[in-house]
Amino acid sequence: MDLLVDGWLIVECDSREFHASWEQRRTDLRRDRQLAALGYSVLRLTADEILYRPDLVIAALRGVLGSSRRPTS
Repeated sequence: MDLLVDGWLIVECDSREFHASWEQRRTDLRRDRQLAALGYSVLRLTADEILYRPDLVIAALRGVLGSSRRPTS
């Protein structure tokens, strides 16, 4: 997990170095499924988006955090 926001939203930063193979992708998807079963939401962003397109990252975070589907405590 790269970042936990508000206790329920996990933000993952994916880069080519660690996500180039199908096996690495399958591992990520398996982990996402396990986290969803525990009540977490996962937002996957690419390193390029985080570094060079913060506007996209901010829009995605605002959308998820403002969603009516967000978990309640």
